[in-house]
Amino acid sequence: MVENKLGATRIVDKLGIISLEIQTKRNGYWQSIAILARDVYSYDTGTFVYDTLYYGTAGTEYRSYVEFYVENDGGSETKIVVSSPVTAK
Repeated sequence: MVENKLGATRIVDKLGIISLEIQTKRNGYWQSIAILARDVYSYDTGTFVYDTLYYGTAGTEYRSYVEFYVENDGGSETKIVVSSPVTAK
């Protein structure tokens, strides 16, 4: 399961995910192999939670790559978060 939580310090206009990708290592480099979410947002909130499942191939190492977004009072900010790698069972 891929679980993503984003919290703001107060209620904001828009909060969510620009892109949630699954990556695997090929030839020593991490490469995106699936996009699980794109442009998923909540409005007038201080918390955003998004859960999804990805069924990988046993023995293959994966990680998630998420670009979060927050917007308030005409300003915005993005943050990229990369999970620790896990091996599918």
